[in-house]
Amino acid sequence: DPRERCLVRCMIRLDLMLAEEMRLAEGGFREQMFDAIAEVFHAVERDVGLPSPWNAQKAAAALHAVTDGLFVNWALGSQSFTLSPDGENFIRELFITWKH
Repeated sequence: DPRERCLVRCMIRLDLMLAEEMRLAEGGFREQMFDAIAEVFHAVERDVGLPSPWNAQKAAAALHAVTDGLFVNWALGSQSFTLSPDGENFIRELFITWKH
């Protein structure tokens, strides 16, 4: 939906501005997303371990880079592109998470 994409563009810009200029204690959405991903990988590392050379921080950084990149490129990209159904569901879930 183009309206949703436009809203996400505004939200990303606002999130970046507030997180950078106001130094929010809880960080912006992108920092919160990283923290949530890192928490999962820390639990996996603690409970079952991660294969070498991965640790929780490296794994979280890699997944966050892909997640954030897909989301930001979808929202802020100069050209529209069509995602696979899984990609659309992924963006939808990120959007739902952001709203909460």
